Amino acid sequence: MQSQSSNVLDLHTFSVSAIRALNMAVAIMRRFGHRALNTEHALLALLNQGDGNANKILQHFGVDLFAVRAALEQYLAEANAVPLSDLEFEADGGRRVPLSPNLAIVLDRARIVADNYRLAWVGTDHLLAAIVQVENPAGALLRRYGVLAKDVDDALATINAGGGAKGDSNTETVVDLVAAAKAAQAARAGDQGAATTAAPARGWTPVVERAAPLRELVNILLQRRRNSAVIVGEAGAGKRSLVAGLAQLVARGQAPAGLQCGIWALQPAALLGNPEANIELALRVAHAGILLVPDLPLFFGGSAFPGYAEAGMALRGALTDGRLRLIGTATPQGFNKYLESDAAISAGAGVLRLEPPTVAEAVPILELHRPDFERDYKVTFAPDATGTAAALAKQYLPGPLPASALAAPS
Repeated sequence: MQSQSSNVLDLHTFSVSAIRALNMAVAIMRRFGHRALNTEHALLALLNQGDGNANKILQHFGVDLFAVRAALEQYLAEANAVPLSDLEFEADGGRRVPLSPNLAIVLDRARIVADNYRLAWVGTDHLLAAIVQVENPAGALLRRYGVLAKDVDDALATINAGGGAKGDSNTETVVDLVAAAKAAQAARAGDQGAATTAAPARGWTPVVERAAPLRELVNILLQRRRNSAVIVGEAGAGKRSLVAGLAQLVARGQAPAGLQCGIWALQPAALLGNPEANIELALRVAHAGILLVPDLPLFFGGSAFPGYAEAGMALRGALTDGRLRLIGTATPQGFNKYLESDAAISAGAGVLRLEPPTVAEAVPILELHRPDFERDYKVTFAPDATGTAAALAKQYLPGPLPASALAAPS
């Protein structure tokens, strides 16, 4: 890696988006009180840069950006000190920040990736490719969520052939989960005509409905007051799946009369671009129904990035005046730090503590994913394989079921 003077990173080969991402990473580094800029700070910055190609590649893969962000935040909160390299990044304002050895290697690899496409600049997509290629905690986390180096390489090839993610994102801000569930049910019943007319069904995955927490969620939403809900559970424990289960009930006409309405899910990819505008739009679209807001603590002080605090004020207003019912999700750490003492949350929402599925509960969830794994990996599972996978994941892998059993090996 070339340097300007002494050991300062040479930025003249970095795109504007890449430089902006590195400056965002510095803000994240300072927020956590760290001394060196590392790959995890850089990846978290890429996740928060909604207009960058790195972010759009992850959207294309269907990665749960909020779950990855939550995992990164937890890792950074618990991270030990990392060694310093000889290379420094000159951030906005002229302050020089030392890089970790891992990030120095990633930046050097990103330059090589860009060179392979005969490009004169390093973009955010090249940074993402390098993070996945180089052995580091951020790359391992991405691989856990199914982002492989080959997939990123294929996406880069598409982008540089002229068919990639360029310009403004066309990602929908909200999706009606009930409409998606109805279309998916029609497709399973063989009514292909009905399925193809319902665009929101794109990407819909059926879920196993967990009776006890689903009943608790319904009871909260049917209250006269405090009829919004905050689902609190570890990343990967099935918070969004619980809401999808409610949407399936509504789609089948089996939900109580008071819940026969649209359930709109705020799309993480759209939100990262402009939180304030997208929250306002989502509130207007879902005014007569229920709005799912993933990672609710971000809007109540959990993010230092522009737009989140302003979006949080709109959410507070919706909770206070009862315009619609909200379902927010949060990790226990995020809830305790940002939501538990918030007056609007206390006045407008009930709290549902979601425990991860047991091994027995996880087996039918894994069975739902069995056809996809068999198709994608060209294998056939023995009849008892899902039960064994659930039991071994519970015993040996970090994180809750079912996410730990479904995660790609890192």
